[in-house]
Amino acid sequence: SRLDRLVGNLLRMSAIEAGALQPETQAIEVVELIEHRIKVLAPLLRDHLVVVAVTDDCPLARADYGQLDEVLTNLLGNAVRHAPEGTTITISAAARGQDLVVIAVADHGPGIDAAVREQLRQPFARGDGSRSTGLGLAVCDAIVAAHGGTLTITETLGGGATISFTVPAVGS
Repeated sequence: SRLDRLVGNLLRMSAIEAGALQPETQAIEVVELIEHRIKVLAPLLRDHLVVVAVTDDCPLARADYGQLDEVLTNLLGNAVRHAPEGTTITISAAARGQDLVVIAVADHGPGIDAAVREQLRQPFARGDGSRSTGLGLAVCDAIVAAHGGTLTITETLGGGATISFTVPAVGS
């Protein structure tokens, strides 16, 4: 599965660099997308407590389902890779203003040094001690940007990394 992700990320980066990343948007029930992704990734997530926190007033997202699924897969894979077994990974979603949905994946691993957060958006950039290919966050950033959103890396309260992204809400 790691090889599949690597090849998929390489193909996605080629499409991004060729300008061929065009989201086919539809109305997406965010909680359903999150729950489906957790179910599919259950073997990967088995050593962590996964908490879903979606607000009752979270609007439908106007996005490409497959591309958002890919973003969540990459972010959850990063969280599992960097957070110690037995720690909590939280996936949250809420409205941000009238026009956006914000989705976040938070872990309680070592976190990401503020000095390298921006460079991790670049292909093949990796943090200290990372064994990843350095493509996941670059792919996520490009997908989110293609939707007109932004990807943000911050520190989780209590330690760790939180990666959040915005996409348009239906009706915006």
